Amino acid sequence: MKHSLTNKDTTALVAECSVCGTGAGIAKAGRGWVCREARREAQRAFRAAHPERVREWKKRPPSKHRLTKRDGTPDTCAICGPVTPVVMGRGWGCPVRAKEIGRKNFADAPQPKCLLCSSCYLDRFGACPKCDEPEDDSMYLPTESRAYQRMNSVAAMWEDAGFSIVGGESRLDSDYQSVVPGWKTLGSDIPERDGKVLDTYAVLYGSGSR
Repeated sequence: MKHSLTNKDTTALVAECSVCGTGAGIAKAGRGWVCREARREAQRAFRAAHPERVREWKKRPPSKHRLTKRDGTPDTCAICGPVTPVVMGRGWGCPVRAKEIGRKNFADAPQPKCLLCSSCYLDRFGACPKCDEPEDDSMYLPTESRAYQRMNSVAAMWEDAGFSIVGGESRLDSDYQSVVPGWKTLGSDIPERDGKVLDTYAVLYGSGSR
């Protein structure tokens, strides 16, 4: 049965679903919204029907140092036996494995999920990249991805040139200061003064009058 949504509240991320009833969680899907439970059902059905593709999508196989409980209490590693687990990213891991990969500093608790959307992990400032700033999909890119690194390199180039990525405006001073120290700026860096377009700009671009 199709999960049709009505009375959508995009702020609280809930709606009335024809299958799940009122208060059903919703999520953004393209330009519209879908029921979260419907999405989970579709994902489970796809994984069950295409197990070979799911295995191909996994970036790396599970660690051989797999813990039994993985809840932070004294645990048992599949290789090392009884261990005291340490925080590793979003969960708990074997301290022997952490030492093997060079981990020395550990957080007090695993990285938590957002209580509102339950689909994204909070960053180190306690903000959810999906709920707090949903304007730009590029923020969902993982930091280790090539797309994120490419975007960062382009942003750094503009930052070095003196531009603000947020405002799209130059951060350089506008009081006749040159980009190169010691050089003198000729003319004005603004197109008008006292409500009148300067002659230099009027010659190039017109005075704005019709």
